[in-house]
Amino acid sequence: LLATTSLAVEGRGEGSLAEHDAIVTAIENGDGDAAYAALKTHISKAFETRLELDAGKPEFSDIL
Repeated sequence: LLATTSLAVEGRGEGSLAEHDAIVTAIENGDGDAAYAALKTHISKAFETRLELDAGKPEFSDIL
């Protein structure tokens, strides 16, 4: 549900990719705390974007 809407927002795809990279890097480094923090950041940003879309912010009105 979040992917189809949050990725439709300009710049969100690039941000999401960077967030995924941070998650993978933390896992590769064996840093569970950093992986958890990166995942939490990623999910929070996607959720915030969805909330902004649902709130009908003008900059997102053409997406929905």
